[in-house]
Amino acid sequence: YNYRALKRLSDIYGSVEKAIDALQTENKYDTVLNFLYAGLCDKYGLKKTDIEAWIGPGSINAFYDVVFSAAILAYGKPKKEDDQEETEPGEA
Repeated sequence: YNYRALKRLSDIYGSVEKAIDALQTENKYDTVLNFLYAGLCDKYGLKKTDIEAWIGPGSINAFYDVVFSAAILAYGKPKKEDDQEETEPGEA
Protein backbone atom coordinates (compact mmCIF):
# COMPACT_ATOMS: atom_id res chain seq x y z
CA TYR A 1 0.00 0.00 0.00
CA ASN A 2 1.36 3.34 -1.06
CA TYR A 3 0.49 6.83 0.16
CA ARG A 4 -2.54 7.12 -2.14
CA ALA A 5 -3.98 3.83 -0.93
CA LEU A 6 -3.47 4.80 2.72
CA LYS A 7 -5.04 8.20 2.03
CA ARG A 8 -8.04 6.56 0.39
CA LEU A 9 -8.44 4.21 3.38
CA SER A 10 -8.21 7.20 5.69
CA ASP A 11 -10.97 8.90 3.70
CA ILE A 12 -13.18 5.78 3.91
CA TYR A 13 -12.61 4.97 7.60
CA GLY A 14 -11.64 8.30 9.11
CA SER A 15 -8.01 7.32 9.74
CA VAL A 16 -5.54 4.64 8.75
CA GLU A 17 -5.63 3.29 12.31
CA LYS A 18 -9.41 2.81 12.05
CA ALA A 19 -8.94 1.10 8.69
CA ILE A 20 -6.45 -1.36 10.19
CA ASP A 21 -8.81 -1.94 13.12
CA ALA A 22 -11.61 -2.64 10.64
CA LEU A 23 -9.62 -5.60 9.33
CA GLN A 24 -10.12 -7.24 12.70
CA THR A 25 -13.58 -6.05 13.68
CA GLU A 26 -15.87 -5.17 10.79
CA ASN A 27 -17.66 -7.02 8.01
CA LYS A 28 -15.01 -9.02 6.20
CA TYR A 29 -16.55 -8.56 2.74
CA ASP A 30 -16.83 -4.78 2.99
CA THR A 31 -13.39 -4.39 4.52
CA VAL A 32 -11.70 -6.56 1.89
CA LEU A 33 -13.54 -4.65 -0.84
CA ASN A 34 -12.40 -1.30 0.56
CA PHE A 35 -8.78 -2.41 0.96
CA LEU A 36 -8.59 -3.95 -2.52
CA TYR A 37 -10.22 -0.86 -4.00
CA ALA A 38 -7.83 1.49 -2.18
CA GLY A 39 -4.80 -0.49 -3.33
CA LEU A 40 -5.79 -1.15 -6.92
CA CYS A 41 -8.14 1.56 -8.18
CA ASP A 42 -5.57 4.20 -9.16
CA LYS A 43 -3.04 1.89 -10.77
CA TYR A 44 -5.51 -0.26 -12.69
CA GLY A 45 -8.50 2.09 -13.04
CA LEU A 46 -10.81 -0.30 -11.24
CA LYS A 47 -14.17 0.54 -9.74
CA LYS A 48 -15.62 -1.08 -6.65
CA THR A 49 -18.08 -2.97 -8.84
CA ASP A 50 -15.15 -4.54 -10.72
CA ILE A 51 -13.67 -5.77 -7.47
CA GLU A 52 -17.02 -6.96 -6.08
CA ALA A 53 -17.16 -9.47 -8.92
CA TRP A 54 -13.98 -11.13 -7.58
CA ILE A 55 -15.22 -11.59 -4.01
CA GLY A 56 -17.34 -14.59 -3.15
CA PRO A 57 -17.67 -17.27 -0.49
CA GLY A 58 -14.86 -19.27 -2.07
CA SER A 59 -12.41 -16.38 -2.35
CA ILE A 60 -13.08 -14.11 0.63
CA ASN A 61 -10.66 -15.83 3.01
CA ALA A 62 -7.82 -15.84 0.48
CA PHE A 63 -8.40 -12.16 -0.32
CA TYR A 64 -8.62 -11.34 3.39
CA ASP A 65 -5.28 -13.03 4.07
CA VAL A 66 -3.61 -11.12 1.23
CA VAL A 67 -5.14 -7.78 2.25
CA PHE A 68 -4.28 -8.26 5.93
CA SER A 69 -0.66 -9.20 5.16
CA ALA A 70 -0.20 -6.32 2.71
CA ALA A 71 -1.70 -3.79 5.12
CA ILE A 72 0.48 -4.96 8.01
CA LEU A 73 3.60 -4.87 5.83
CA ALA A 74 2.75 -1.36 4.63
CA TYR A 75 1.60 0.15 7.88
CA GLY A 76 2.75 -2.08 10.71
CA LYS A 77 0.86 -4.10 13.24
CA PRO A 78 -1.43 -1.97 15.38
CA LYS A 79 -0.74 -2.05 19.11
CA LYS A 80 -3.57 -2.43 21.54
CA GLU A 81 -3.47 -0.05 24.47
CA ASP A 82 -3.16 -3.01 26.84
CA ASP A 83 -0.11 -4.29 24.94
CA GLN A 84 1.80 -1.02 25.01
CA GLU A 85 4.48 -0.77 27.63
CA GLU A 86 5.56 2.53 29.00
CA THR A 87 9.11 3.32 27.97
CA GLU A 88 11.28 6.36 28.14
CA PRO A 89 11.91 8.21 24.88
CA GLY A 90 14.67 6.49 22.95
CA GLU A 91 14.06 3.10 24.56
CA ALA A 92 12.94 0.21 22.44
